[in-house]
Amino acid sequence: MTRDADENFFGHRRFLWLWAILLALTGLAGGYLYNKPIGGRNGGTRLGLIYGAIATAGIAFLMWYGVRKRYSYASGSGTLKGWLSAHVWIGVALGLLVPLHSGFHLGWNVHAAPYLLMLATIASGIWGAYAYVSMPSRMEARREGLSLRRCATEIETIAKSMAALASDKSSAFSALAARVTVPFNPSLVRILFLERYVLKEEELSSLLASLPKHEYQDGLELTRMGARRLHLCNTAVAEASALARMRIWLYLHLPMSFACVAAVVAHVFWALSFRSSAR
Repeated sequence: MTRDADENFFGHRRFLWLWAILLALTGLAGGYLYNKPIGGRNGGTRLGLIYGAIATAGIAFLMWYGVRKRYSYASGSGTLKGWLSAHVWIGVALGLLVPLHSGFHLGWNVHAAPYLLMLATIASGIWGAYAYVSMPSRMEARREGLSLRRCATEIETIAKSMAALASDKSSAFSALAARVTVPFNPSLVRILFLERYVLKEEELSSLLASLPKHEYQDGLELTRMGARRLHLCNTAVAEASALARMRIWLYLHLPMSFACVAAVVAHVFWALSFRSSAR
């Protein structure tokens, strides 16, 4: 496996996009400090308009990523990982570029709405990017090398073994089997809030103590299998919870992105209309 295959999109090609963005921001900040227009720095100066146009182009590029992601596997230039790296770092850069555009004059008005929406979108995007990087390794570690399908298969296999072990046993053993064989049918609430299945040690100890002596060792084996099955059930719930939270994040991030675009369009339209009427 190559180095490029091992790296995540944050550090794609040795942080190519991070260095490119830092270099661009350094140049833009230098231009901002060098420029001293009459009336002070603001979004209506020539440099302010240039920076605003660059920020708008950056937003358009970020929105294009959704289209690029959908059709990148068969055609197009660049890799999906490279586009995602650019998407993340340009998004972060916009949070710094917009204040340069406005001359750091951001009040509680219609012009601040696009920036606030942008910051919220960037923040949600950073969380999503971090989750996409960290979750796969966490999922794999929780599964102990098992695929989710094999995990479900093992849960069912253990349940059958437990049922076989509990057959033709005493009523006390049946009570123990009923307690340790926790029904695995997770609700949406359990998945979303990651409610784990638990077995209370005190209760299990009491049930084991009630077994006839000749069934005690089988009771210990049943408890061991039940604990293993419960661990796999919690693993499956944790993975389903992570996937559900990522889906919810996506349903929030996309509408926020479109709301940001709408606010930017309104801001640009208002600014250009005001500029033309002022002439």
